[in-house]
Amino acid sequence: MDERDEFLDNSNFFNKILLVSADLAAIIHKNMGMRVGQSTVCSQKLHTFDLKTPQEVNILQDIDAGQTFYHRKEPGSIYHLDIFHECGLVDHHIAAALIRAAVELYNGYYGEYIVNDPDNKVEADLFDIQTGTGGGRITGSLDYGKKMSLRKGHRNHVHITMALPQKHVACTVYVIMAVENAILSCNLELRRNEKVNNVKSNGKGKIDLSAYADQSDSLLQRNNSNKIYDTDEKKQDIAGFMGKFNTAQVSKISTNNHNNNGQKPTGDVNSIRGVEGLADRGIIELNDNCESLIKSGKQVKHFFEQYLPEIEIHLQQVIRNAKYFFDQTGGSKKLQNKLSCHGGQDDSHNIKVGHEYGEVNISESISAAARRMVASNDKIFKITHADLRYMTKRKRQKIEFCILIDASSSMEGQRIHAAKQLAKFLFLSTADPISVIAFQENKAWVQVPFTRDLQQLEERLEEIKAYGETPLALGLTACIQYLEKSSVHNPLIILITDGVPTSGTITSDPVHDALEVAKRIKFKKYGFTCIGLKPHLNYLNQLAKIAGGSIYAVDELERVGTC
Repeated sequence: MDERDEFLDNSNFFNKILLVSADLAAIIHKNMGMRVGQSTVCSQKLHTFDLKTPQEVNILQDIDAGQTFYHRKEPGSIYHLDIFHECGLVDHHIAAALIRAAVELYNGYYGEYIVNDPDNKVEADLFDIQTGTGGGRITGSLDYGKKMSLRKGHRNHVHITMALPQKHVACTVYVIMAVENAILSCNLELRRNEKVNNVKSNGKGKIDLSAYADQSDSLLQRNNSNKIYDTDEKKQDIAGFMGKFNTAQVSKISTNNHNNNGQKPTGDVNSIRGVEGLADRGIIELNDNCESLIKSGKQVKHFFEQYLPEIEIHLQQVIRNAKYFFDQTGGSKKLQNKLSCHGGQDDSHNIKVGHEYGEVNISESISAAARRMVASNDKIFKITHADLRYMTKRKRQKIEFCILIDASSSMEGQRIHAAKQLAKFLFLSTADPISVIAFQENKAWVQVPFTRDLQQLEERLEEIKAYGETPLALGLTACIQYLEKSSVHNPLIILITDGVPTSGTITSDPVHDALEVAKRIKFKKYGFTCIGLKPHLNYLNQLAKIAGGSIYAVDELERVGTC
């Protein structure tokens, strides 16, 4: 028997932790959390950490774990444990088995020494677990929590949530020791939490957990029919819904009446398919070829009316921010000043519009005359031939937009939907061809070849699913190779990413590899811009500089690591 098991299976140990648990209960009562032992953070709140300093954990006092994870109406009903270890995989089956055994031991001692009531006990059915290998209810199949972003986010800690009456708070110590034993059995070291901060969140009590959402057999979840949606959840639901239909269909939902007076749905294949899709998703009901919104459809309609404009404005703002770069890359008419030194009369009225040098740039000509007047100390203002400045309209050069989308696991949820919508809005705002290249795990591929076919773009974008590592160097290389094979004249690469690369292709340093490939973009004289997140602004700035381009940081998709 392991030394830790001997501690658990000992009545003296049980009596000692009763005293310790009183301190924990007092901290919990103050809406705070604390470190238990060296590796565990315990509270009834949400925990976050900066990816650069995972040893420092923040307890968000204004975000209740039960309300956030399980949409429970009442706060303070769920205990939240994060037990930290060196980066690696803890078998959640082993951890769950040890927790079940620990709960059984605790119940035995509690019933014998405290109330002599075997029925007054902790219910193991109300415990959930998540590790880097998966999760679920500890008494269930443990076949849940398999989503890549969820498993990746738990490679450095074991996450436990449990419905625990306050009188049973001592059970948390049994659970912690059981999990620590499971971590050690997987040949991983425990990691000390250097600092625990009890703080308020920066998002007014809201935080985006779309990357951590997944199917579960948890019994802690409130009944779905009573689910309470907060603002962030509405946006996420809308973002996911928008990914299924094009902009015109979405707008139609928010403007249609509850029915169409019995008229048969009309339109092209896309619109008919959209109507059928809305019926499949429980938004509308089709009766004798007429459409009517059902109850859930009315709720979706309300969500769209309230939040769709906000989402569109955000994406349009991203495009407007990048517009200057597009213009400088050759997108719009350019004005070029020319100096005319040909002979002739000094009377400006004899200058003809449409001169061989182009149209007269009046403001620049006046400025030139004023500067000459000051320099020569003339008393009379006049415009001579030497002062004339002209402008010529260059023929608009076609831009070939190549959108490079980071489809790694960290982009899952709202981010990947935002990237897809950006591609759609860019398509609708220009007459130039657009292509899409995606990269994830150990591959990069052309998802949408250069096209002006909106249906093709939307259908192929929908196929992109986020998972895996971030091979940025591979994505940039694939983009360059595709442009080299295509007949392009003025290509502009638009990289959409949320972080730094995690997978290399040339060396073992993925950050260095991406910077090396970026040099080729500048050498090829390809246009380049990056739409990224501020937490990684320094690296993305460096990448854009080496590629000879620019970066536009997005605040709204900013995230922190969540435990």
